[in-house]
Amino acid sequence: MNQPLITIITATFNAAKPLPRLIDSLAAQSFRNFEWVVQDALSTDGTLQLLDNAALTGSGGHGNPCHPGSSDCFEAPDTPGVPSIAVQSEPDSGIYDAWNKGVQRARGQWIIFLGADDFLLHERALEQIVETLVQAKPEIDFVATPVVLATERGYALETLVLPPPRAADLHKGMPLMPPGLFIRCSVLQANPFAPSFKIAGDYDFICRTLTDSNVCMAQPPCTGMEIGGVSAKPDNLVRTFKESLLALTRNHPGQSRLQFKKRILFARSYSLFCRIFGRRTALRFVDMYRIFVRRKAPMWSMNDADWPESRRFPRYGIKQQENTPLFSLVIATCGRVAELERLLESLCMQTMSDFEVLIADQNQPGVLDELVGKYNGRLALTRIQMPEPGVSKARNAGFAQARGKYTAYPDDDCVYGPRTLETAASLFGRLPHAGAMLADWCPLAELVHAHEANPALYNRPIPRTSVFRNAETWRMFYRREAIESVGGFDPQVGPGKNITYAAAEDSDLLMRVLLAGYMAVRPSELRIFHPPVDLSNPGLARKNRVYCLARMHLLAKYRMPLWFRLANIAYPLLRLPLEGPRALRYRMGMFWWRLRYLFKRP
Repeated sequence: MNQPLITIITATFNAAKPLPRLIDSLAAQSFRNFEWVVQDALSTDGTLQLLDNAALTGSGGHGNPCHPGSSDCFEAPDTPGVPSIAVQSEPDSGIYDAWNKGVQRARGQWIIFLGADDFLLHERALEQIVETLVQAKPEIDFVATPVVLATERGYALETLVLPPPRAADLHKGMPLMPPGLFIRCSVLQANPFAPSFKIAGDYDFICRTLTDSNVCMAQPPCTGMEIGGVSAKPDNLVRTFKESLLALTRNHPGQSRLQFKKRILFARSYSLFCRIFGRRTALRFVDMYRIFVRRKAPMWSMNDADWPESRRFPRYGIKQQENTPLFSLVIATCGRVAELERLLESLCMQTMSDFEVLIADQNQPGVLDELVGKYNGRLALTRIQMPEPGVSKARNAGFAQARGKYTAYPDDDCVYGPRTLETAASLFGRLPHAGAMLADWCPLAELVHAHEANPALYNRPIPRTSVFRNAETWRMFYRREAIESVGGFDPQVGPGKNITYAAAEDSDLLMRVLLAGYMAVRPSELRIFHPPVDLSNPGLARKNRVYCLARMHLLAKYRMPLWFRLANIAYPLLRLPLEGPRALRYRMGMFWWRLRYLFKRP
């Protein structure tokens, strides 16, 4: 029996309601070298029946039902479903006792603990972390990934991206999220959880095992966690913080206890607030703290009906298509036949051929017939005729038919160098933490020349404040799962018919990808030509109002600080001395419209 690389351990008790989502996400994984160890506490609500069905599916129709007190393992590496399931149902003294029992039965080199209401974000969730696990140095005991908080119906709330932990900072709270934490099996076997803890046993384990050098931070997120876990529920906060304070005192008596004492006081204030004003009002009070102090979205007082469908995770169970290309290039085009031909010709010159081209055609029917016919045999080309103009809708329509592992959205007037896709593929392979990459602009005459790499830029993430500068869509290369996690472009942003914010759809997409926990980098050797902007063009000045309205809308939407908004207003005035009289009309218009839309909306 081959040893799996990853063991997923789940402790269950009457978890029939949330469990199907976890089962579906495990069964859909493209990476198959893992096992699922389930430690059940004598459930009576149909949990075991669900696990029986999952085992039968994963074993290709063979396997024994799960019986209390028994442990059955089902192997099915070449069939649909979960490749290996080991279920044991017997009494335990709590979740940490159940986790210890699961660890004793685990065969994997790395272990991750997922609750019944947790799930893997997409079909490549495990595949994207495998390289990091395999290449981890022997001294690395933890590989930590961000965790996406989600509602019961699967709407993304926020992504928890924690900084690299330090043992000296354990007094600040739990530094790592268990649903996103891969732990070496040997560490868990040598340091079992303390069953005396009912809520904070994982924090106690981290206090005992964490050092400054045994953690590797990885990207992008792999797992989603439904809000409302035992330790996160406001009703359990007092006990959570008391147990955490006890764990800190036992393991690090020299560290400050002030943070936890403050949190205990806050939790008791919440309980008192509940008794006086009711639980619903108290939850709104907690969310006000999140909104106005922590600058985050509300968590406890939101209903699923309040979330847009674009924040919902895709459903599982979609079979992966065979012979999928490495890249999907989605081109939204309208009125640029000659420019599009130049782009397609540059794609024919690529040094790698593992890509497909999807043209979202917003022209009148027949305009591109001759051009598409010319390149149909030279490129893997698909044309999608759009019923009406709209850049975001067109790109989403193209992505819906895309099959590639990576996606790019070249403008119809840009040009790729011969090695552009080969370079992008190499960079994605070297940068598993990057969910997106930004290309540099390059003069057309220099595209054929290789550009010197600057590895210092590889691990330097693009901050949120840089999203609104030089983040045009034609520069962007995305991992497929990054686009899927945010639902693609917002159809209500970007050029199109009857759209208020008819620009900045590229900045909006990149911002949402960053907020979803993905990292974007800007490697110097990835370069693309795009026609430079003619600042003296009167048509550009006439579009100023649209551009500025969309820009200031996004700055408000993403709660960018006031200093940054004021800097955006002052920017065109600072550029004028460098650009001269030809840019006067354009830059002064930009200044006026940005100032007008600082607070005013249409």
